[in-house]
Amino acid sequence: MKLASQLKNLIREEEKERGFHIFASKHRRDVFRELTRAPCQTSSAIAKTLNYDVQDVEWHLRKLIENGFIEKREHKKRLFYPSGLVMDEDVPLFALINKKSGWLIVNSLKERCRDMPFLYRHVSRSTAYRVVDELRTLELIEEIKGSKRLICLNENFYDKIEKYDAIGIEFKKNFISRVERRGYRVEVIGTYKYELTIRIVGIENFTLGIYISPLRTILEERVWS
Repeated sequence: MKLASQLKNLIREEEKERGFHIFASKHRRDVFRELTRAPCQTSSAIAKTLNYDVQDVEWHLRKLIENGFIEKREHKKRLFYPSGLVMDEDVPLFALINKKSGWLIVNSLKERCRDMPFLYRHVSRSTAYRVVDELRTLELIEEIKGSKRLICLNENFYDKIEKYDAIGIEFKKNFISRVERRGYRVEVIGTYKYELTIRIVGIENFTLGIYISPLRTILEERVWS
């Protein structure tokens, strides 16, 4: 009965949205915003972060995919990311950082080179080696041998950060151009820590936040459950 009720609510929402902007739904705006902050997440991870029902999230993801705003890819699990914001080759990197172990180790290496015992202080030894192996496969680390074997993020990683800054600027331009439709217009009303806040004005008026530097925002401080 609960499932049937949820489906009815979703159908009613779609009927209410007909003729309105694709981002008129607050839940849909929140789902999209979360994926610009940390691309390559599963629907269940998005639902957990937003405290939304996973079926609700999956509904909005389908609508965003149908309208070309979101793409999906199978990489161990089904992952979702904004169209034009993530290069296909970097899906494994974003997927890795979206895990607590990957986030901890990449952030630690971002500060300075580390030895392996330091890296498995907060994760298991096997997990630390697995994450380092994944980073090695992605050609994002180098190893320095001396009195200690040190693991360092290499220039490829830092080049990617700068590349995604540029990708984000282009993404912003294309996104604004796409949402200006059916008589709607867009006003940029603020920026803060790589988040752009825009007001969409038309049949309905609402604000939408998008992040435009995904490799920086995915590594920012976060609370892990």
